[in-house]
Amino acid sequence: MTKGTKQRHSLERWLARLAAAALLSASVATHVARAQCVQDEEVQSDQTLMNDELFGEKVAIQDATAVVGARMENGGRGAAYVYERDMSGNWNQVARFTQPSPQAGDMFGSAVAIEGDTIVVGAYGVSNQSGALFVFVRTGSSWDTSEFRATLTANAAYARLGFSVDISDNGQTIIGGAPGWSDPANAQVGCAYTYIKPLAWRSATNSGQLVMTPTEASARAYLGFSVSIASDDRALVGAPGHWLGSDSTVGSACMFVRGQGWFGVKNSLPILRAPSPAVGEGFGRDVAIAVPWIAIGTGNAGEAYVYHAQTVIIDDEEVAVLTSSDPDGDDRFGFSVDIRDGRAVVGSHYQQDIQGAVFVHECLEPSDSDDPPTCAEVASLTATNGVDGDALGWDVALSDTRIIAGAPFTDGQEGSAYLFTCP
Repeated sequence: MTKGTKQRHSLERWLARLAAAALLSASVATHVARAQCVQDEEVQSDQTLMNDELFGEKVAIQDATAVVGARMENGGRGAAYVYERDMSGNWNQVARFTQPSPQAGDMFGSAVAIEGDTIVVGAYGVSNQSGALFVFVRTGSSWDTSEFRATLTANAAYARLGFSVDISDNGQTIIGGAPGWSDPANAQVGCAYTYIKPLAWRSATNSGQLVMTPTEASARAYLGFSVSIASDDRALVGAPGHWLGSDSTVGSACMFVRGQGWFGVKNSLPILRAPSPAVGEGFGRDVAIAVPWIAIGTGNAGEAYVYHAQTVIIDDEEVAVLTSSDPDGDDRFGFSVDIRDGRAVVGSHYQQDIQGAVFVHECLEPSDSDDPPTCAEVASLTATNGVDGDALGWDVALSDTRIIAGAPFTDGQEGSAYLFTCP
């Protein structure tokens, strides 16, 4: 393709994007007029807690069930709390999970995930920081009748399995991040482990280790810092410390697909990076995939990124860059992300003197596969009782019209989680 042709095509894409943006603005205006987001409730632990429990550091939600991690509870033994929404719209604690044989420093609750009748809780401090995942299964109509089913392990010292976790939409595969894992050439390059559901999770073995290719791997890439898996067994794994070149820590997100580098083969598919990578941004700090949508967060860039990808072949330029409509210096916009059906939720826990906020964006799929999606902010969420230092938005999760956001530093770092409804 000649330079002139490229320029003409670029102009055509630019004009198409302008038209799409105008269409989205009209759609967004209709959406905002039709339904506003409201705060449902603030939830906290029912335990008599000391400070620094970090309740709300990790959160998950599915329909009318929410899960909240508190990894520092009881001397770092940790816990995970389950809440259900009743017919009156109230969120009630129905279960509290702990490690079957808790030890100080286990960090149980360092990651949480829910799908159907299964909840998985990470504990990256177990067994000399080898880490583990703990599987709980609902046995009745409510989570107040549930049982512990399995412990999933990595058997690698200091791997920190359980730093992140997700369950596929079909409930058949669990993925756990192990950002501390090292190979002979690269300390803490990181990896992710997958586990396939056998016998209702009464037993399970590691079914595959997801790692970078030797040519892509770098020390302290921390692959597995974040993980997300789709129902078609397409997995996205964040590596916020990944190097670009010889000395630039910019971060990345690696795609894996079952049958193409899944079962222990050292072969990742597309490696995504920020459109304009910068040192220290932490691209890949959080990731979310719900085919065809992908969201990737950053640690320090003040941006989040949305892709629309029907296939695993993704162009770094086909990305929508999300920013806050109310930038507040180092607001950490993009520190946490989730996405589903074109709705992206982005945490910004440094907003308003670290009170924190959560931003909701609606995205339209591109009309041309060579173009990025078009996104616009439609709501910003804050706590009605928020105060400086709460850090709302440290973690976020989305399920249809419900959003949960963690605020782990409320009340002297006891922590809270806030539930919102966004029709």
